[in-house]
Amino acid sequence: DLVQVGMYVSAVVIARSLIKAGARPSLMLGHSAGEIPALALAGAFEDHVGVEIVCHRALALKEAKLPPGGMVALMTSEERARATLLAASLGDLDVAVLNHPLQSVVAGPRESLGRLLDLAPKLGLGARLLDSPYPFHTQALSSAVAPFHQRIQTLAIGAPQAPPYSPIEGRYLTLGDDIPALLASHFTRPLDFVSAIKAVATLKPTEIIECGPPLLSRIIPKILGASQSIPLRTHPIF
Repeated sequence: DLVQVGMYVSAVVIARSLIKAGARPSLMLGHSAGEIPALALAGAFEDHVGVEIVCHRALALKEAKLPPGGMVALMTSEERARATLLAASLGDLDVAVLNHPLQSVVAGPRESLGRLLDLAPKLGLGARLLDSPYPFHTQALSSAVAPFHQRIQTLAIGAPQAPPYSPIEGRYLTLGDDIPALLASHFTRPLDFVSAIKAVATLKPTEIIECGPPLLSRIIPKILGASQSIPLRTHPIF
């Protein structure tokens, strides 16, 4: 998937250019597939190995021959999102990502997502179909976990030298972590960006730099609120 490769390369190039210009990051954090460039920047593997990981990830998903699926962003809390799925008998959908306190990403079969999109306005909920061909961070991708792990376990992947924070693991990655196994398991495990940003905020960073388009930097203020404001910036090209 050339789009995923492009996203990985652009994130790494932007971060490397910022570091060359004088930025001294104390922590790396990635959102979903963004954990791969975060690990590269943290020294777990060379940049070119990250490209291989991204390619193997895409191939593992393609070869799994998964049924049509996707993801929908609901503008509501996790609790209400789960209650909505239960009340609407949409048991094949699940809350996959918590982006901020009032945005929960639901993932699952495309047909059920269509039903959710039809229902949401009637409940007064904002809903948007995301540009994702798969229901990431749900058990629907379980058949792709082992093939992806098998593909990348022999690559030159080591321990991160500057432990990044993983929103999926909910902790800093350490020297004892099996990085290939963790990356493969991330297909089926939910992502809590809210808790990750709150954890990072306890370190009182002087600023947060987003190495890509200003998407996550728009979410962070909604997580922290005015009382924990942290300067945010992106690369000048954005």
